[in-house]
Amino acid sequence: MLIDLHTHSTFSDGLLTVEQLVRQAKKKGVKMMALTDHDTISGWVLFKKLCGKYGIMGVRGLEMSTDLNGLELHILGYEPIKNHRPLAEHLKQQQNKRIERAKVVLTKLEQLGLNFKPEVVRHLLQQPTVGKPQLGRAVLHEQHNRLLLKKLFNFEGSLSDFINNFLDKPGQVGYVRKKRINSVSAIRLIRACGGKAVLAHPDLELPNVAKASRVIKILARAGLWGMEYPHYQSSRAKYLLPLAKKYNLAITYGSDTHDGKKMGISVNEIESKKIYEGIFGHC
Repeated sequence: MLIDLHTHSTFSDGLLTVEQLVRQAKKKGVKMMALTDHDTISGWVLFKKLCGKYGIMGVRGLEMSTDLNGLELHILGYEPIKNHRPLAEHLKQQQNKRIERAKVVLTKLEQLGLNFKPEVVRHLLQQPTVGKPQLGRAVLHEQHNRLLLKKLFNFEGSLSDFINNFLDKPGQVGYVRKKRINSVSAIRLIRACGGKAVLAHPDLELPNVAKASRVIKILARAGLWGMEYPHYQSSRAKYLLPLAKKYNLAITYGSDTHDGKKMGISVNEIESKKIYEGIFGHC
């Protein structure tokens, strides 16, 4: 049985609309999926409606950018969300911070000589969530910008290359530090709304057993419900999975797709049923 509990749409930094994403999941044979856009729940209503239309078990979710003592961690939140007003209020504040950050980034890039059409900027700042992928696309959309990047930096790379070289790290020309919610606070917020908190792609942020042991202990004590199966650096499962077992964390499965090309992870029906019942069961 194919499931995918980590997907992104154009409501955050995905390339597919919610309808395109759900249709693609149906085409690939995905039976259960979650929409987990970054710091927004704007796609929830449409997503649930479309999952019903296409016969997919739909799970409402989101992916929160969080901070734990300077370490960026992404926490997935899954329904049932009984009362999501506190969550919605936090996300609104977070979006305001993202907009202010985007304005500063655009100013820094304009000082290099990069140009942005007014309508592109307006569209960018009106998105439910605006982050580095949207900013990067706005830059690379203009031929003038691509030519200038080639002239100044000998840069001709992809969107990912642009983010990694210009927006991602302190000291880079377009870097502006993101203000994130504390990881423990994010978990408690999700739980307060009746949801289940899951650590996304732990193999990316926790590259060794010592760091993983420290971090997962803190998150588990805060009420972390699950951990995503490591699929970026699968060799790290050898120490991550025992830690999940130690703290009685559920294992979930997601592709983290942004373009719909790779969707769905094969899980036996007993395991998928256990995950579904765990998400929708009692806290």
